Amino acid sequence: MANNALFEQEKKNRGKAPASYVSSSSNSSSTESDFSSSDDENAPTVRRTLPPSAKARYLAAKGIIDFAPIADVLATSSSKLLDFACGDGALSRHLAPNVDQIIGIDIDKAAVANYNLRAKNQGLEQNELFAFTCDISKEDEVKSVSELTGLVDVIASALSFHHLADISAACKTLAANFLKPGGWIAVVDLLKNSDTQDIFSAMKSVNKAHDSTDSHSHDHVHHTGGVSALDLKLAFDNAGLASVFIFEYAFEVSVLVPAILIPDRLHQAREGSSTVDAFDRNSKVEVQMPFVLAVGRKPILQR
Repeated sequence: MANNALFEQEKKNRGKAPASYVSSSSNSSSTESDFSSSDDENAPTVRRTLPPSAKARYLAAKGIIDFAPIADVLATSSSKLLDFACGDGALSRHLAPNVDQIIGIDIDKAAVANYNLRAKNQGLEQNELFAFTCDISKEDEVKSVSELTGLVDVIASALSFHHLADISAACKTLAANFLKPGGWIAVVDLLKNSDTQDIFSAMKSVNKAHDSTDSHSHDHVHHTGGVSALDLKLAFDNAGLASVFIFEYAFEVSVLVPAILIPDRLHQAREGSSTVDAFDRNSKVEVQMPFVLAVGRKPILQR
């Protein structure tokens, strides 16, 4: 395994607290759309107004590229990367300077059309950046699309696995049909722990009460509060991947969360606050949401 500063840093982070909370006042209703970024002076290359999900995808791309074995693979000529659940291409655009060709796949036809329109408007050719509609739970679609894409050196995915009903089956399908022997899969998602699970469960209840039609509604989420490190490890193992590394606190993103969504036990843990009633119901609390990075390599010789 190549030396990598990310490895060493994340080893130090293993024992850190999963989230921290700082009060921040704001008048707002308590729906998911109210989530917004707080200032982050530690990320000077990211605009402070960048929404949390966009900032997370930027940091996801950085984490993937900072993983030395993947950086080495992408540095070779004619490198090819598959962006799974690519959406409109945010992760792809962050990764593009580091790879010769990126192919996106997504179940959402509108997102794929937007992905390809953005690439075209940027003057990119189809052999540089292009996406296909593909439902990887359907064998015929996987077969037809994989014949078009060919095998890739790296499969990357950001903020998508918590939407999957079966992440183990998804990993197995991706590794078997799209990844070259010796290639890598890298997945970044919200790290599930008791804090994130409680917050997003509360958010889901509020959204239902408000009859939310948000495209990212947690009615479409199979893993409320993110994905656990153990689930990712088991999924990678089931896909036959080797050299699996799970970085449980790869990075954090500041999010302003309506105070009524914060569990009482977390308010009580804050210095100077003894109860959730100490907060105005329209105030917000700054939460450092943790993200996990999981990487695994497909063996050159299959078992």
